Amino acid sequence: MDRNNMNIAKGIGAGLMSGMIVGYVGAKAMRGKAKEKNKISMAMHYMGDIFDKGAKFFS
Repeated sequence: MDRNNMNIAKGIGAGLMSGMIVGYVGAKAMRGKAKEKNKISMAMHYMGDIFDKGAKFFS
């Protein structure tokens, strides 16, 4: 049981770190030109929709 809890904690930590990295890169990219902002914004919305659909699938 301890091993399972440790794996869950590792997974949560990895998810938080990847989220922070994506947020940093996204914020840095949004400082660019208007055309690039629009493309990045559309891609971020698309990925958000994919994650929402995946969460609904597993719940």
